[in-house]
Amino acid sequence: MVTHPVPSQRDGVSYLYMLAAFVVIVAAVRAIETILNPLLLAVFLSVMCAPAYFGLLRRGVSQWLALLLITGGLSAIAESPAGHPHGINLGIYGSAGSLPGTRDRAPPRDSGQV
Repeated sequence: MVTHPVPSQRDGVSYLYMLAAFVVIVAAVRAIETILNPLLLAVFLSVMCAPAYFGLLRRGVSQWLALLLITGGLSAIAESPAGHPHGINLGIYGSAGSLPGTRDRAPPRDSGQV
């Protein structure tokens, strides 16, 4: 006859500790979300632009000019409506009103009608 070990109370407690740790981690990530999102975006853009930057350096372009070209290229891409059916506008007032708490601080939009 095969006997199966009876799960001890210690196993259940360890699952509760794991669940509590998960909840604490999720709450911490949600709390620092405003800092974490721009940081992750900066890391992503750095990784995406690194090959172009180092390629410019290999071709003999000075560091400041390579950085200026990469930054200008990113700015041009961010401000251009190309490639998106509704246009992409990441300008200073481009997303005003779409973020919580920014509708009251956004300048009035010109309707374009005379």
